[in-house]
Amino acid sequence: QQAFREVGADEVIEGGQTMNPPVQAFLEAFDRTGAENILVLPDNSNIILTARQAASLYQKSHVEVLSTHNLGEGYYALASLDTSETIDQIVPELEEALSGTVTGLVSRAIRESEAGHTGDYLGLSGQDILCGSADRKEALLELARKLNTGNYDIALLLSGTAVPAEEAAAAAQALSTAFPRTETTLVEGGQPVYDYILLLC
Repeated sequence: QQAFREVGADEVIEGGQTMNPPVQAFLEAFDRTGAENILVLPDNSNIILTARQAASLYQKSHVEVLSTHNLGEGYYALASLDTSETIDQIVPELEEALSGTVTGLVSRAIRESEAGHTGDYLGLSGQDILCGSADRKEALLELARKLNTGNYDIALLLSGTAVPAEEAAAAAQALSTAFPRTETTLVEGGQPVYDYILLLC
């Protein structure tokens, strides 16, 4: 929550991979903002439909829902927001910017697979498991290599709740060393499930 508030979020709705917030939670958050225009940045593809349903029901403000599918995309969109523009300008510009991004995720394996053993760290992108390692940082670096991180200008790394700050800093430094052309930015995302979210843009 703190990371998003620091870049300008007025409301952060509690939810997550296994706990999707109901329509009512969105409606109450819209009321609390009291804003004429509201931009919603979902952190999971499962939430987009609920957010759009809430937006269609809310009559007091103009509500737009961006197609963000994870915390990395949401953070990038919020950090890129130009509040001097109208909401009708902002939405297509951010959607276009997001279409050029790639997201990788590092999470622990909960079952045996070809990529790794139960408890190993898997590197994921979309529906694909790209790599696996018993070492969390190595899984991240291998994932970054698979995603051709060196071809991107910016690597935004969000660390999860299970990652100590010192380890996250070391991982970000390792990315910077491995991909010197790419500007690596570390954010304490505080997300569950995914130890690292790597957004490339």
